[in-house]
Amino acid sequence: MGGPAMALRWAARGRAPEQWAAERRRELEARSRQQWELASRSFARAAICCARQARWSARRVCRSPATVRREAEEAAARLEQRRARLRRLLGEEREALAAELRERRGGGPGAAGMRQRCEELRASREERRRTVAEQLLYEHWKKNNAELREVTLLSF
Repeated sequence: MGGPAMALRWAARGRAPEQWAAERRRELEARSRQQWELASRSFARAAICCARQARWSARRVCRSPATVRREAEEAAARLEQRRARLRRLLGEEREALAAELRERRGGGPGAAGMRQRCEELRASREERRRTVAEQLLYEHWKKNNAELREVTLLSF
């Protein structure tokens, strides 16, 4: 079953032998990679379990009630120190935020300049609006004034 018969068989399947071999190789590599990942996860999980077991069994073997009480008091003291530090940091952060808000609302050095610039822009905008309105009123008056129409008709 040499060349032509083999070529016909692969042509009937729609793939060349090289494509089939490459696909097979990719599948094997993917399966191998997946097996390595599973083994790696298993070893990592086992290492975590062993470390926890060692810690749990080593610390509690020979502890007296006085030691347990002292450790609990130390833990409570550390917790209270941490809470005090966090309260202080939170207070400082609130003060900084309040100062920043005061500065942005108008307590800062640039606030007066910004207010003045805002007033100037508002005044110029109002002045432009007023001149446009006057011009429009004048044009309307010229169009609708009967005396002016008579004067313009007599002058021609």
